[in-house]
Amino acid sequence: FPPSQYQLGLARQVIESGEPALICEVDEERLARVRQMPAWPLYEQLGIGPCMIVPLATAGRTFGAISFVSSSDRQYTDNDLATAVELARRAAYAIDNARLYRQAQDANRAKDEFLATLSHELRTPITATLGWASMLRLGHVSPENMSVAIETIERSTRAQAKLIDEILDVSRIVTGKLQLTIGPVHLPTVIRAAIDAIRPSLESKNLHLDLQFGTINGVPTGDSARLQQVIWNLLSNSVKFTPAGGSIVISVEQRAADAVRISVRDNGSGIPRSFLPFIFERYRQADTSSSRSHGGLGLGLAIVKSIVELHGGSAAAFSEGEGKGATFTITLPILAATTTTAGMPPIDMARSLSLTGVSVLVVEDDPNTRGMLTNLLRSYGAQVNAADSAPAAVEELRKSRPSVIVSDIAMPGEDGCAFLMRIRSGAVERCADVPAIALTAYAAPEDRDRILKSGFHFHLAKPVDPLVVVETVRQAVEKT
Repeated sequence: FPPSQYQLGLARQVIESGEPALICEVDEERLARVRQMPAWPLYEQLGIGPCMIVPLATAGRTFGAISFVSSSDRQYTDNDLATAVELARRAAYAIDNARLYRQAQDANRAKDEFLATLSHELRTPITATLGWASMLRLGHVSPENMSVAIETIERSTRAQAKLIDEILDVSRIVTGKLQLTIGPVHLPTVIRAAIDAIRPSLESKNLHLDLQFGTINGVPTGDSARLQQVIWNLLSNSVKFTPAGGSIVISVEQRAADAVRISVRDNGSGIPRSFLPFIFERYRQADTSSSRSHGGLGLGLAIVKSIVELHGGSAAAFSEGEGKGATFTITLPILAATTTTAGMPPIDMARSLSLTGVSVLVVEDDPNTRGMLTNLLRSYGAQVNAADSAPAAVEELRKSRPSVIVSDIAMPGEDGCAFLMRIRSGAVERCADVPAIALTAYAAPEDRDRILKSGFHFHLAKPVDPLVVVETVRQAVEKT
């Protein structure tokens, strides 16, 4: 029976205490209480006599009870009670194993659905990228469609990069390796940056966005980049499930002296009540069918919850049901900052950057990335030499001293860290102090620390916005 049905019976005491009960005689007072129980018709049919009630418990958790009732004059003994306790113990383990098996099946099914979704989400942008790239190579793209081709390739590539970032973030969360760079957070800047990033999607669906800022006393602390990711994920979720012409409201208010609450509310498709308890679980989506109308891996909200909890906050979701919109809230503590890390200044998107007079040595074994970096930096006025390995880079350094080195880390033979340590030790005359930028797929915090300790001044994780590369080269030149 559900616990509520035990509210007048001895079984409730057994469940709450976890101790068995042996009743040798049912007196009138106890019989009066039994008559008020939902199971009374069954007891009346059997005839009430001596009884035993034993708890169902596993791993220190009592989740039910078994009642043994005798309809004869036979009295239960302590040996009978011991037998009943053993039966209940075995039954409890059987029930618990069945529950765990069902949970394992659900988890495996969720992972299978996730892998199927991942395959679809990766193949879709790849198809567009390869198709347009093939037509460009064959010269089958007309001048008027050239910008469409380039925009599609860029958009598809960014979509793939986002999927990979989400998978890597989940991996870091699961292994406990997701770290935060804590410092003062200017919430208006963080939220507006997230809005700017999502604005093209807002405009494409003609969605109205209302930003409501309350008064915040004090400065919240946290990882600005990760909090921007949280806001972006919540906005992206609302944009995805809000129909064209709908509205989204972001509100920021102080809930207590030491907490600030950020809410994202939409009038979209809402959340089924049955799915609401699972909304922040990894790999879970309300619709996993092949006919679903929305993309994504079902990881974004799980990442939101994990990042917010790493900040010491909490995340919650509310919805009245399908078709009634949804509200997501995060609550963040206002704490004293322990570390302040200056981030990269905003990049002027109006092509005002210039690398005229700057010489750069690009060290990259992948020919596609090497060619992209070479052309990118030259387009901003830099003089660029390129090498496909550490030994080739040493030869280039012996010919001339560059203003900056941009190097990959994972390369055949000698890797980027070993290469730079050799340069820092004076292996090439006049080059020991050349500013160096690591551009690498090694993006974990421990990788960043190792790379910076080897002598690099900057660490950029692939994939990276080209303008970030240009701006970082400019900053590196200022170090000299």
